[in-house]
Amino acid sequence: MGSPYSSLTSGITFNSLPHRESICDPYLDALVECYRDGKDSNVDESHANSVVNVGTENFDTPDHDFIHEDIVSDNSFTATQPSTKSSTYIYEQEPFDTYRTKVNQLCIDIGLGEPSIIEHMDGGSYNRNQAETNMWLQQFAFLHVPKVLAIDTTAANSLKSPFVLQERTHGIPLDDLFFEIPAQLSMTTRLEVVKTIAEFIIKLERTTLDKPGILVGTHAVPWTSASIASSTPRIEFAGLSRNFTEKAPPPEKHDLASLLSTMMKAHQNFRTQDNADWEMLLVVLREMVERHFFKSSDSINVLWHWDLELRHIFVEKSESGQWEVSGVIDWDDLKSMPLVLTRAPRSWLWFYEERFEYGNYLTYPWDGDYDAPLDLPLNKDVTIVKECFDRIMQEADPAYMDDTYGRGLWIRRLARFARDGFYSPWDSKRYEKFIKDWNNYNGGLGLIYGENLYQILLDDGTHL
Repeated sequence: MGSPYSSLTSGITFNSLPHRESICDPYLDALVECYRDGKDSNVDESHANSVVNVGTENFDTPDHDFIHEDIVSDNSFTATQPSTKSSTYIYEQEPFDTYRTKVNQLCIDIGLGEPSIIEHMDGGSYNRNQAETNMWLQQFAFLHVPKVLAIDTTAANSLKSPFVLQERTHGIPLDDLFFEIPAQLSMTTRLEVVKTIAEFIIKLERTTLDKPGILVGTHAVPWTSASIASSTPRIEFAGLSRNFTEKAPPPEKHDLASLLSTMMKAHQNFRTQDNADWEMLLVVLREMVERHFFKSSDSINVLWHWDLELRHIFVEKSESGQWEVSGVIDWDDLKSMPLVLTRAPRSWLWFYEERFEYGNYLTYPWDGDYDAPLDLPLNKDVTIVKECFDRIMQEADPAYMDDTYGRGLWIRRLARFARDGFYSPWDSKRYEKFIKDWNNYNGGLGLIYGENLYQILLDDGTHL
């Protein structure tokens, strides 16, 4: 059987209206997207080979499926460059040639008419089909989340598979605007866009929720498009820790230090072989408390798009000539988190992370730690963009710089262990670097908590 996360993604254009140049969204998995603006009519379609629960959410790492696409503006079928191993081969999917006919019939069955163009779209293998959370997000108009138009969680349709129909995101992805056509973008224009993104993030940071946790849908299945109009999306909060959800601590509202302690102890009880590492991390947590790293405001939780990146933000110019956010995608595993945990440096605004991230798979200059600043040189242009963004954020909230580059840096690095645990070699490497960095910052944990404890836990990875 194929992976439950595998999919084919298609772009569809209808004959009745001309096809204009558009940016395909390759990152939504198991979603069908439809965008009608009076000028064109496009549908993007994807499917999974096995039934998954709509609205259920599991943690997944940032999507490393970045693939450049050839995008054209004529009315002909658009074929992207083939990969060395296709998703059809890897995930045992139905060949696209035969799948395309099913897409065509589905469009007719649901009243869209027969499309003139059906194109394969790359990417999306790490994404989910969390329809109800996307529907719930519609209450926040500034987020510009594509609307869910139809859904069928059964296989009783032309695709013989569950599907979700969703509006197509329009505009230009920020990575294309900033780094694919930089010669066409003046610094003045770049800073205008940076201001727009900063204002969007400020609004996102001010969207508060009752308690921390992963937001999950509660709609019962089977669920079909006929019930969408009368459906009121509802979400609930699941535990933040992964891989042992039945033992995850209840995500109640309490101070951040206590939350992190509870989560780490849950991991410790679940994987006793890592007990020495967890003891060391609890030592670090106590040290942070003694240094007054935590604030009473850390109990306030905000809506968090944990994988907000250039490739997931679309922008366009309004009629007045101002840049505005036109769409934000990839809301998988949506979370409610204390604000300080969401304020990792937005380095993707000034560094083109894709160039080294995907060129050297999983080998990051910051050792895979997204929570720490990138250890890369700041040239003049990079410095201007970074300082512009930081200044806007600091003016909106005086705590921003400390949350991002000061105390927040250490809290986020510690919180990642509390949330994710130790399940890969990268986690162990991140742990070793974190302890080393913290020791250098703190002046030696052993001076406060006992030299023997420090030596026993950290000496060449040996634990007694």
